[in-house]
Amino acid sequence: MKLWVLIYTYDKIEEACIQMEIIRNIRSKHFMDIKIIHTYNGDKKSYTKKYLEDDLIYLDNPWHYEWAANMMDKGIEKLLEYNLDYLIINASDVWRILPEKIVNILSKMEEEGKILWSCPWWFPDQKDRRWVWLACDTFFLNAKREKENKVFPLNHKKFYNQYIDLIRYMGKNNVLVEALLASRYITACSNIKKDTQLWSYANESIHILKERMPVILSHTERKYNVPEIWLYTDHNIKTKKKILKDHNIENIGIYTKKFCQKEG
Repeated sequence: MKLWVLIYTYDKIEEACIQMEIIRNIRSKHFMDIKIIHTYNGDKKSYTKKYLEDDLIYLDNPWHYEWAANMMDKGIEKLLEYNLDYLIINASDVWRILPEKIVNILSKMEEEGKILWSCPWWFPDQKDRRWVWLACDTFFLNAKREKENKVFPLNHKKFYNQYIDLIRYMGKNNVLVEALLASRYITACSNIKKDTQLWSYANESIHILKERMPVILSHTERKYNVPEIWLYTDHNIKTKKKILKDHNIENIGIYTKKFCQKEG
């Protein structure tokens, strides 16, 4: 199974490089020829050349929501030039350590014909996916289904320009990437099923990461880590150092070593 990865980064360069070290030293043993595409829109002087990625793509940084969508759009466009089976899209600070869990998820997605692996990104009492968003800090895409039905590109700027008046009329201020991903996923499903069949088909074609739900616990709390599947998105340096040490991978690369030695 050919699994390729997109990492998108603004300023968490160190954590993105640790993610690459995890992929190259642990995950590559379980998948043939992993490619890493890295989209970066931070200060070019802070990251001047490739580390362990196959392609490094520099992008401009327009503003918060648009830049994340643009980096995903550009990276996925590049990945789909290759012959691959699945894509993993990760923000820079997402560490998925145990590759066997990825094998299990992808095998199940393959067996059941799933298009997307993600989870609702909203509050615990909002169960209906028609009214919630999809997590885009980490998700999987079936490459063949993506080429056929095209969830991406998100085209954030185009959507914003076209619908911002309506969005403000509905009491919102911006086009949030998680909401746009959910919308584009439903639109991709509508290429296959119409009318009354659409929502049931969309529900059946997504593999929900139930272990992570709910991601948003309250307006001030979020579920960062899912130890059951060795998925870690924590922003706290002390916590992330402990994660690396607890899994005995604090010495797998130069960035990992340096990170574990820093104060904090």
